[in-house]
Amino acid sequence: MDERVELALHEVERRPLQGSGGAAARSDAAAREQALSLLSGRDRAAPSQRQGNARPPLRHLAPRFIIGFLLLVAARSAGFIPETLADPVSRIASGLTIVSMAALGLGVDVRTVARAGLRVSLVVTLSLLALGGAALLTIRALGLG
Repeated sequence: MDERVELALHEVERRPLQGSGGAAARSDAAAREQALSLLSGRDRAAPSQRQGNARPPLRHLAPRFIIGFLLLVAARSAGFIPETLADPVSRIASGLTIVSMAALGLGVDVRTVARAGLRVSLVVTLSLLALGGAALLTIRALGLG
């Protein structure tokens, strides 16, 4: 099974089945369908299950935080956010980024990582080190740190 599908299935198992209140038993087919929906970012329901043949709502096409980010970029660019708020909002955003990264790390299932094997873990570790090194070089090259 593709690792992305396996990780999406793991995420689906952590979420209640949509519309079930969380108490209903989940079939493998339903879990797989919801995982594919998470991976694709699209509403995978059959057109007959949607309201009419309408397109899926925007929230199914892009994550809400992306839409919010784009709206805030537009507001800042248009001058709707005063310059006096830029520094405090930037500090809050940095703090929230740290909290979200910690939440991602705490959400990792160590057993799944162990099942992936040493080779996969080594590649992930090396790629993260390379990414961190590239980020540090960029920061130093731009004189930001």
